[in-house]
Amino acid sequence: MKIRRIVALATIPLASAGGSYANPTNVNLGLLQMGAWDISSTAVADPGAVDAYDQIYTFSLNGAGGISAVILPSWPTTINSVTTVGDWGSFNSGTRTLTSYADLTVGQSYSFEVIGTDSVHDSYGGYNLNIYGAPVAAVPEPENYAMLLAGLGLMGVVVRRRATVKSA
Repeated sequence: MKIRRIVALATIPLASAGGSYANPTNVNLGLLQMGAWDISSTAVADPGAVDAYDQIYTFSLNGAGGISAVILPSWPTTINSVTTVGDWGSFNSGTRTLTSYADLTVGQSYSFEVIGTDSVHDSYGGYNLNIYGAPVAAVPEPENYAMLLAGLGLMGVVVRRRATVKSA
């Protein structure tokens, strides 16, 4: 009986907070520049005396590669869920990291949604969003290898020719 009461009391705030996510805020991060460093850092300020966040972030990339987004809440903010719009990544709540499954395509638009609560309703809440990009490493074309082998072959011919000229 005591467990049922605890579960019932725990679900009341969640049910009441769940209704306040009706109108998500859309945030367009625009075209993110790929690199092995922080490509976007956004401080999301607490909008004041509200009890919930629901923000959808949209972005595209200028180069192919994978991304990870770290979401760091400030006290008293709690991140309840982070989901991708479309199946392109997953969120690890332990590390607070959203990671793409594979390399993302240039020019395509990607979105993810952050839902959270602020238990104190003051100006100290909110969270920081840091997006890191890792560009795809360039793969040499077969012509590059052919030119390398041809150059090494020519160097070998020159060395051999010099050796035969000196001995004669």
